[in-house]
Amino acid sequence: MAFFAMVLATGVLFVVGAGLFILLIGIILDIIWRVRKKKEKNVPTALKVFAILLTILGTLQGIVPLILFVGTGISSKIKYRSEVSSLPKDSIIYMDDYSDIEDQFDFKGKHLIGVNYKPNNILTPAEDNEDFKTETAGAIIFDNGKHYLIKKIQNDTNADIYKLGLIYDPYVPEDEYDELTDYYLNKAPLYCKYNKTPADELKTIDNIDSERIRSIRDYVINNEGGYDSSNDNSFDGYLYFYSKDTVYYINLNYYESDRGLVVEYNGKYAVVSDEDAAYLKSLK
Repeated sequence: MAFFAMVLATGVLFVVGAGLFILLIGIILDIIWRVRKKKEKNVPTALKVFAILLTILGTLQGIVPLILFVGTGISSKIKYRSEVSSLPKDSIIYMDDYSDIEDQFDFKGKHLIGVNYKPNNILTPAEDNEDFKTETAGAIIFDNGKHYLIKKIQNDTNADIYKLGLIYDPYVPEDEYDELTDYYLNKAPLYCKYNKTPADELKTIDNIDSERIRSIRDYVINNEGGYDSSNDNSFDGYLYFYSKDTVYYINLNYYESDRGLVVEYNGKYAVVSDEDAAYLKSLK
């Protein structure tokens, strides 16, 4: 990461330096133009054209990037002051480089791991859900002055579940991962939204039987009937179940068949009982 940053910085400096050199030539030609004009001498058209073009090109290539760089630096300092300066010292972590984070880091005495890519991970917060909320808990500051905010995801159990805006999100204490997984997989109350087609607006469904939904989920996983995905675009209903904090969710889609109601979960298909079918179809 540091090597690529150095290469990028070198490239930017080269472009800006070349732009300033071109601008200097344009200014020199412009001075020659003005001097010749003042002495009432004929000014070649080529001189005028090159003076104008090189001045414009040099400004765009040399001056504009400098202005943007300075502006970005000022903006970064303002953002830093507004986001980080008020945080307690014990909530700020200092690191040399981005690569020092990767999928784990220590924060407030706990070793946090990024779980997004763990096999069979189910802690996948739905950030586009209106119930997804965070609060700033700390920050990671790097040697180059950049920083990541450590945001705690507000959740049912007030557990330490954090996001940095990285591909490994969320981060949780390593020794609490199994307990959190068990809670959301088997215990967290579920809420529901429904639409008949993906294009329809989601409708909120109240009074969900969470245990029944989990039993249907488990049944589909363990009794997959080998149905293919040919009906993916013609489901009769789309049910989106989620924990109140959106850390965990279950998508159940279904369609009618000559053998009964086929339910799809995570690419697995199974025909459910008449009672479960009636319950799912009642959620509208």
